[in-house]
Amino acid sequence: MKIKVNQVLELRTVSLSSAQIIFDSIIQSRQHLIKWLPFVSGTKTVNDTRKFIKSVLQSTNQKPDEIFEIWKEKEFAGLISFKEIDQANRKL
Repeated sequence: MKIKVNQVLELRTVSLSSAQIIFDSIIQSRQHLIKWLPFVSGTKTVNDTRKFIKSVLQSTNQKPDEIFEIWKEKEFAGLISFKEIDQANRKL
């Protein structure tokens, strides 16, 4: 799924094809991210990122998280996660 936010921002459902760019971003910003995101310290290889993405895509939770890639002017800018989504009423 793609959501065009405005002229320069787009959200895309997280995908395995983005594993390398997500991993590279984690490595590049590791020192900053590690303060806020506990999974960063355990992310050592691109395969760790692939495992995470697969777990999200294959989730069987009744209320799965929705995780999107953020793209700004066609460059990867990060991830965003929406928690506790009420699918029936289409709201957070």
